Amino acid sequence: MKLDRQRWMMGLLAALLALALPSRGASDSHFEIGVGANYWVAIEDAADESFDEDGIGWMISTRYMATPYFGIGLELERSPDNYVQFDEPIYCPAAYLIVGKGLYAALGVGTYFYDGEFYEDVFYALRAGIKAELLPNIILDINVNYRVDEWSGIRNVDDDIDTDNVILGAALRLKF
Repeated sequence: MKLDRQRWMMGLLAALLALALPSRGASDSHFEIGVGANYWVAIEDAADESFDEDGIGWMISTRYMATPYFGIGLELERSPDNYVQFDEPIYCPAAYLIVGKGLYAALGVGTYFYDGEFYEDVFYALRAGIKAELLPNIILDINVNYRVDEWSGIRNVDDDIDTDNVILGAALRLKF
């Protein structure tokens, strides 16, 4: 079952790339790809000592705008090695539906990938952001997110832990 979700996510990314990379000029493009960082803070103290209350995660970010005001975004965040006291980093793939142009809002859903497995619970995110073109074809995206997390099914973590996070994110993307 877990392998099916991984194949689905990879297929979605491949389909997005196939749609977004036709031979159009970069200034006319609707596809962006880049890197960024998220600084997250837990809203409430978790009863489980294994949770950090704040941290920085690095990410790869893509966005495809089907129209000037509607699109989808895909992100793959890499959380720190000590996140939830794991020995290795945890990866957080997420997809967002985006509404807006310079000032935008997005709804997202994602999951966690650790030690070769996707976990059963997903997280939900609400995002507001501003996107500006710094130079031709170089985009700066600054956003604030509210993420609702549940942590059941992750070993070494109590199943009843729920944490909500506020996240300040920034990404620098190139138009292709």
